[in-house]
Amino acid sequence: MKKINFKAIKWPNFKKVRKDAFLAVLSYLHILVLIPLIFGKKDEFVKYHAKQGLLLLIFWVLFGFSLFLPYLPWLFLIVIAIGIVSGIICVILGKEKPMPIIGKLALKMNL
Repeated sequence: MKKINFKAIKWPNFKKVRKDAFLAVLSYLHILVLIPLIFGKKDEFVKYHAKQGLLLLIFWVLFGFSLFLPYLPWLFLIVIAIGIVSGIICVILGKEKPMPIIGKLALKMNL
């Protein structure tokens, strides 16, 4: 079995995390997306992630309505989980990268 050399991995430098990263992370925590939408309107980085977080909130609401259907809730949960994890990772790395699957829809939103 091959050993992983953890020293060779380029870990993100958490000292260089953006000052507005806290607001951007809140964008991916369901209803807390309202905080960046209200207080982060001037910052393009926060606004970008707030759009994606708002789209995830819409998917969360659709998930609630889909609970009565056989397999659709699992699909919504997978999309939501992937979106949350990838969004928070992008915030920590300081990137504006669209989420997989639904990120292109968020780019079309006007706030």
